[in-house]
Amino acid sequence: MKYKQCESCESTTTKTSYSKLKDGTKKHICRSCYQKSLPICNSCGYRREPYSYTLEKKALCRICSIEVTRVCKQCKRHFPAGKGNICSDCVFQKSLDNKVSKIASRLSPCTNAYFVEFSQWLRDKRGVNFTSVYIENYQEYFLKIDILCQKIKRFPTYDNLLNAYPYATSKSYFLIHTFLEYKNLIKVDKKIQEKYANLNLIKKLLNISFHTSNFQLIIRSYHQKLQQKLNCNSISLLTLRLSLSSAVKFLQYCEYFTNTEPSMYALEGYLWIYPGQRSSLTEFTNFLKKKYGYNLIIQNIKRPSLSRPRVSHQILQKRLAKIMQKPVDKFLKIQNFYKIAFGYLHWVFIPNNVYLSCSNIKKDSNKDFYIQMCAQKFYLPKEIVKYAINLEKIHTHQLQAHGLS
Repeated sequence: MKYKQCESCESTTTKTSYSKLKDGTKKHICRSCYQKSLPICNSCGYRREPYSYTLEKKALCRICSIEVTRVCKQCKRHFPAGKGNICSDCVFQKSLDNKVSKIASRLSPCTNAYFVEFSQWLRDKRGVNFTSVYIENYQEYFLKIDILCQKIKRFPTYDNLLNAYPYATSKSYFLIHTFLEYKNLIKVDKKIQEKYANLNLIKKLLNISFHTSNFQLIIRSYHQKLQQKLNCNSISLLTLRLSLSSAVKFLQYCEYFTNTEPSMYALEGYLWIYPGQRSSLTEFTNFLKKKYGYNLIIQNIKRPSLSRPRVSHQILQKRLAKIMQKPVDKFLKIQNFYKIAFGYLHWVFIPNNVYLSCSNIKKDSNKDFYIQMCAQKFYLPKEIVKYAINLEKIHTHQLQAHGLS
């Protein structure tokens, strides 16, 4: 059944009414949109019609204004009246107990008691709210530990866990490993952790797909050469991973250009952005030259240096202002946008063989955006970053529509 269209969400599946909004305007809107327009009660945190206001002019709902607080039926503590008859902590605790009971029933006697203890330990560490919301995220790994327990007929060591599940070196599994070490079930070894972390990253690098057909073959062949050096103790596992990572990123960079073959033109542009990878790419370029005939001589490439744009600062200002005043222009090339933005904001010229993308944009500890190139950080305003992201999305959709991405 269709109803009159909501003037806010444009839905026709729910009833609408002629409601007066907070700003004084009247619209035909659905119940959900009306609720969203209401202010948040300063006491209970729910969106309700304001009944009174605090001295700081913050809204209070009718229940919180009249009753102020209630006594929780379970823990007997006072809490904001507008939240109901049971406080938030008791609601989360009940939800947590149900989830833990359900997950523990799926585990064997080897691990179900440990999972219950883990939920209690996590609640003490992070609080009942966090534990209740995120406890289900840890069930998959506990199920895998349970399977491994039954397979080897004992609780696995840290080495056993990472050997079976190399991806468990990530931060997602840190809390579980910390708990298991606290219970003296495993001993977290940094060397073992680094070993399997590197192995997991190497596996991911080998599985990266390329648009250029022979790049996958090149990477696997280069990995075999590095593996031989590792077997002879000529390099470490960390060196292998770093060398392979630089090689993969360089070949991915080559695919940005019309001629996707590795060339001095692309290599010079890549090292302009990542000068710190010069030493790790030296061996790879020698490998490409010997085995595949690519004439790449990294010693002929000068150290990157910054130069000024070839147009005046005023012209760049006008160009950037013209771009930002209009919606995202699908005909604007992303590299031209970066050239104008960096030229005006930092008075830096971006060479033609330098290709920047949204993957180059990073955040610092203060959540400010920047791009690092030439061993320097160049900060960007949020508006520039937002425009660049939207522009890249449009170009990606255009390539997909033409079957080029």
